[in-house]
Amino acid sequence: MPAEGIELSDIQMNQVSVHKRGTPTIDLDGMRGELESLKFPLYFLDYETFSPAIPLFNGYGPFDKVPFQFSLHILHRPDGEPEHVEYLHMGRSDPTEAVINLLREHILPKGTIIAWNKSFEMDVHRRMAGRMPGHGPTIERMNSMFYDLMDASRI
Repeated sequence: MPAEGIELSDIQMNQVSVHKRGTPTIDLDGMRGELESLKFPLYFLDYETFSPAIPLFNGYGPFDKVPFQFSLHILHRPDGEPEHVEYLHMGRSDPTEAVINLLREHILPKGTIIAWNKSFEMDVHRRMAGRMPGHGPTIERMNSMFYDLMDASRI
């Protein structure tokens, strides 16, 4: 138990318990259920952004996220080898259209997009759709496909 007078959340109590036992707690049935809910292909997506105080491009506001890089690993089937797609914007122009076009080319209408803290990636998408409304349906489709790895970490 922690020192007297210190209140811990359930997650913190679990961490103390795991430390004392010296073995992790794994809910195999819960994890299996989570994994079975994912639909192939699996798309592992991660953005890198920067947020300048003074907007660099039309359609941006102060501190808006500029998605200058992404990494996308695609697993088409459980026993397959992942395919890797990456993008790094090298110019001094707005990368939004290039990012959307490349993602639309590689993220098909079926499957699951996996991210850690999906709210970040989904926010990047929403902001891109706001700047390029013609791509709104593509962005909405992709945002409906997300699974957050943080959810699995809570099992």
